[in-house]
Amino acid sequence: ELDLAMTTSPDPEVENCMLLRQDPTVWVTSDQHCQHEHRPLPLALFPDECSCRSWIISALEKAGIEYRIAYTSPSIMGLTAAIFAGLAVSAISQSIVSPGMRRLHPEEGFPQLPSASFLLNRNPESKNCIVDSLADHIRKAFATHLK
Repeated sequence: ELDLAMTTSPDPEVENCMLLRQDPTVWVTSDQHCQHEHRPLPLALFPDECSCRSWIISALEKAGIEYRIAYTSPSIMGLTAAIFAGLAVSAISQSIVSPGMRRLHPEEGFPQLPSASFLLNRNPESKNCIVDSLADHIRKAFATHLK
């Protein structure tokens, strides 16, 4: 039913999708709190259907790091609020790490995570010059953001 949708995927090549950007997924915590030292590790995650959530859980399980899901939110704003408040650790796209957050690195015991591919999904049945124009505008906005 949608003409366009922006999604993330571990795979940069998905049918009917345009790759907008690839961005490393990095571990973050509050720069004022030490939740990253707690075990089980308190996590702030997206809901079950998010591929990033499965990357995080899989990486922690492979590394033998005990965790608990302390907070779930469908929005990045919800996750960052939990991080800033010192309630949990999370993994987010490197491009949205902001002041008040501290990156956590493999040498601190946090496993490497895959990069996220930001994709623009196009409904192949949607043949419309307005949709074409919007898709082109989104592509250009992401290209400008990278410079």
